[in-house]
Amino acid sequence: MAHTTVLSDGSQYENKNELVTTKDGNATLKPGGIPFSRKISYAVGGMPYQMTANAKGFFLQIFLLDVVQMGAFYASLILFLGRAWDAITDPLVGYMVTKSGRTRIGKLIPWIVFSMPLGVLAYIMMWFTPQVHVSLLQFLLVLHLELPL
Repeated sequence: MAHTTVLSDGSQYENKNELVTTKDGNATLKPGGIPFSRKISYAVGGMPYQMTANAKGFFLQIFLLDVVQMGAFYASLILFLGRAWDAITDPLVGYMVTKSGRTRIGKLIPWIVFSMPLGVLAYIMMWFTPQVHVSLLQFLLVLHLELPL
């Protein structure tokens, strides 16, 4: 049983409900739910973020301690300050995105397009050990604060 509803913007929404008979003989409507293909699409869209977050969560501390050979105190300090910085910047970025105007390609697409190259560059640089006279602690701290994953 399908019922078409016209929304306030003029678009049509088809509400797919099934007529189901219960044990006592009464007929009720069973909601259609979210199709499995749409659930898979949302899951696939979140994979890149989860992969980078898992790699960072599993390997960054090992990288800092074993490859870079940084002291445990400084490695912990970098990881802690990165999370503290996220607690400050995440609401601010959310506010800026909310207040940004709608473009012809949507509200979030410009943010994604312009921030993605910076995020990719920061992620690559996070696994790089500088060979110049920059303090390693300063380099990794700044890089970790710029890459909130």
